[in-house]
Amino acid sequence: SRSDVEQADVNVHYAKVTGEAPDSALIDSVIAAGYQAEVAPHADTELQLSGLSCMHCVGTTRKALEAVPGVFAADVEIDSAKVYGDADPQALIAAVEDAGYHASVAGAVVPKTEPLADATPSLPDVQPAAQPSLPATDSADDSVQLLLSGMTCASCVNKVQQALQSVPG
Repeated sequence: SRSDVEQADVNVHYAKVTGEAPDSALIDSVIAAGYQAEVAPHADTELQLSGLSCMHCVGTTRKALEAVPGVFAADVEIDSAKVYGDADPQALIAAVEDAGYHASVAGAVVPKTEPLADATPSLPDVQPAAQPSLPATDSADDSVQLLLSGMTCASCVNKVQQALQSVPG
């Protein structure tokens, strides 16, 4: 196990590698193990999210999405999610809703469900609540999604996982 590869989760189609190892070194390791790999060009499904307010919300949403059958990995941010795997978009949306947040397929037009009011009622001036000072968090995910091919069984998956975890650099 290498210090620059924190974790490598592998199935026959995807590898989610977390750590500092360069993409090229990861791909070279998969090729050296006898398989093909490339950085996944795009997520299989992209969602727009709302209702998330912190990194705990992000983690809860990621866990909910990754629990959906067919999902291999989900990269979640406060307002969006990239989902890798073969899952029904409606099942993904339902998982986010069940977790207490809102989601829609990115780029989808969502029709308004209620008409706009003719007049806006005046509201009393409200002072915003004091926000606690939180330390800055680095929301940059240092994981890499690789699109894999050439594997057909669990032994292949284990071989690639071992190859990725032994990547130098």
